[in-house]
Amino acid sequence: MHCLYSSVQKIYQFNPVASIISDGILENSMKTTHFKRVSKDEWLACALEALANEGIGGVRIDKLAKQLGVARSGFYWHFKDRQDLLDHMLEYWAHEYTEVVTANKALTEGPAAQRLENVARIVRDYELNRFEAAIFIWAQTDPAARQAFEHAYAVRLDFLRGIFRELGFSGEELEMRAQLFVGYQAWEYTGFCPQSKARADRLLALRLRLLIEE
Repeated sequence: MHCLYSSVQKIYQFNPVASIISDGILENSMKTTHFKRVSKDEWLACALEALANEGIGGVRIDKLAKQLGVARSGFYWHFKDRQDLLDHMLEYWAHEYTEVVTANKALTEGPAAQRLENVARIVRDYELNRFEAAIFIWAQTDPAARQAFEHAYAVRLDFLRGIFRELGFSGEELEMRAQLFVGYQAWEYTGFCPQSKARADRLLALRLRLLIEE
């Protein structure tokens, strides 16, 4: 299976993540001399795919190298060992699937209601929640993963609290809305897909109206 990788686009564009397919994997790679440079982000994206498909036990250097179509030695251009890869996976997930929204200056400008809709659409359309379940399962047995997972939710909640505060909410009314928004967006991919875009758009409009109206 080919591995997908993401990269942050210009911070003022509502296109924070673009996935591309890595070069074709040679069927007979063991018999063919094949020199190809694979970026650090490609290794990390491939590792996340392995995590989602097979759990943390499936994140193995040899397997990732085979999927990327490169020699195992290419791994060591970017990482010291497997543990270093796992540490960088958590950083990569936090950046590409949380900070790409919360650190996006374009999402701090304009009417709060519109920004709320923009966040929901970005998360949904670019599937920024696709690895939520995989990271959560990993976090049940790994303290570092647990810390990264909890930190991501703290960052998301702080970001959304700011928007709902601008909309005039405070106290538990604010907290309830921030938690509902973050919780739904984080688990929509796992719990409610697939559904047509038209239906998803209708539900999004209803959800936003429910959260914004007093």
